[in-house]
Amino acid sequence: MNIVLINDDGYNSAVIQQQRTFLLSKGHSVFCFFPYENCSAYSFRFSAGKQIDVKKAAENLFIVSGSPIDCLHVAIEYMKEIDKSIDLVISGMNFGLNYGTTTSYSATVAVALELELYKIKGISVSAHESICKRTGFLNESFSILEKILWYSHENHLIEGILNVNFFERCTNEEEIYAVYENEKANFDYILPSVKMAVNEKRLTANISYNKEDSKEFYNRIMLGTISRKNGYTTKNRSWIESLCKTIEIPLE
Repeated sequence: MNIVLINDDGYNSAVIQQQRTFLLSKGHSVFCFFPYENCSAYSFRFSAGKQIDVKKAAENLFIVSGSPIDCLHVAIEYMKEIDKSIDLVISGMNFGLNYGTTTSYSATVAVALELELYKIKGISVSAHESICKRTGFLNESFSILEKILWYSHENHLIEGILNVNFFERCTNEEEIYAVYENEKANFDYILPSVKMAVNEKRLTANISYNKEDSKEFYNRIMLGTISRKNGYTTKNRSWIESLCKTIEIPLE
């Protein structure tokens, strides 16, 4: 497949570099467009009226001085320029989960949703931090992801894009299950804690994830579909059931 790979963690992300290497090892043509710096929580932000610089760092690997949405726009135009079709766009694997409330802020999810405007197949992928830090779990996730990619390439969704989350693993000996993402599954931000500085002339604030909600999903892959227009959609339930049968992962 001709795969366009984009992330919001930036080109220095070890996860996205390992993912690129994995996809290349499977024989895919991979075209990478990564932002110069971490752009987490950029959502649909793009550089209106600003010049975007693009640096070629390696063969089919480009660093973009803009947001993840800028990376996507550059990628689409570049693929037209070199007369290459796009079979699939992968946004992520993101370092950290994206479901529930966080999908509204996530640039990883936003890139995939932006593809609906261009009628290009796309998928957003995120993983728990512990998965990203352990090579064994990460490679296992890549292998499962590639099966999902092939199914997504060959089977059309009724509506929206596929959002995939790899949750924390306890051990690699336990069976992996899939769960269906819907509007009831929530992963939120903690409201900022605001404190006055010593001189009382400025405020400091810290915003973080509410990480407690994800514990119930150990050894799970969450699969859901989101539409740019309608939000979470249940129209693809049978599609996800068929996907799970194909990749041989039980759906709870």
